[in-house]
Amino acid sequence: MQRYFIVLMISIVVISCSKVKHDPYDEKLNKVVESIDELLSDLKAELKATSIYAESLYIRQNEILPTIDRSKYAIYDKSIFYKKKQDLGSAVFVTGFHPIDDSLKRTVYFTEPLDKAFLSIVEKYPQIIQVYYNDRRSYNRIYPWFDVLTQYQRNVDLTQFNFYFLADLEHNPLKKSICVDDPYLDPAGRGWIYSIISPVYYKDKLEGVLGVDLTAEGLLRYLSKDDVISCMIVQNNGTIIASSEDLYQKFNLPNRDRINYIERIAKDEHLKDDFSLQTSKSLELRELYGYLQKDQVFTKKLFDKEYVIYVKSLKEINWKLIFLRDINAGN
Repeated sequence: MQRYFIVLMISIVVISCSKVKHDPYDEKLNKVVESIDELLSDLKAELKATSIYAESLYIRQNEILPTIDRSKYAIYDKSIFYKKKQDLGSAVFVTGFHPIDDSLKRTVYFTEPLDKAFLSIVEKYPQIIQVYYNDRRSYNRIYPWFDVLTQYQRNVDLTQFNFYFLADLEHNPLKKSICVDDPYLDPAGRGWIYSIISPVYYKDKLEGVLGVDLTAEGLLRYLSKDDVISCMIVQNNGTIIASSEDLYQKFNLPNRDRINYIERIAKDEHLKDDFSLQTSKSLELRELYGYLQKDQVFTKKLFDKEYVIYVKSLKEINWKLIFLRDINAGN
């Protein structure tokens, strides 16, 4: 009886999930994944080059300072140092967490040439929604410009956010450009984003961190060009970062894109467990999580529909891409 039960259970697993060979979509999806990894790799290299340029500004600060129009900057409400008006450059916001003394103002001034580098990056990579520099004393320079006084929270320590501390020596001893693969709620109002960051050192001291932000929704739009295939972006732990609209409805997933900025962001905000395949209330979605440990193509029934499922790993960021093709769609 026990032997029969074991054989029966093995049979059920084989029936519920079978591998697929020579699927014509598989190679196409591999090329899509390769193109994303190539973009992320290029952005890492671009940001590293920009961090080297930023370091040069610290070396040349005495040369740069006389060229800066300081009238563009002002103190607001006795506690915030910012750039007063929109121009072709970045917005500037110094949160007031550290005293706004002459030394801090000086750093704001001589790092202004970063504006041209920021503009160049955004023009070269339209996938980027914003590029910025965060100084160790909670000074933020960000492009494109927006009204920082209405968006940002004052008296915030920017070094406590993952887009800063993940670049420090403890977390990034090689001082390289890295991907922040845990999406967070953007303090600048862009919703759930992920970042590539790179540290800026001067005289062996971490002075600040450069970053570029992208949205998971932007990546999803790129992945969902083929109407036949649905897609989910998930972290290795099963947390759903983004999903095709049809899967939100079919699988009753929480829509993480519904965000109300009722309060200004003063600390890291991350996706909760209710976005996870691993802890989903649905047994079928929890079973799907079990197939994420390796890249593969297989068929599986989910919610009374048969799918070909493609699991793909990104090399440049710790994410999985799950593509789902309804076998009976269009038949």
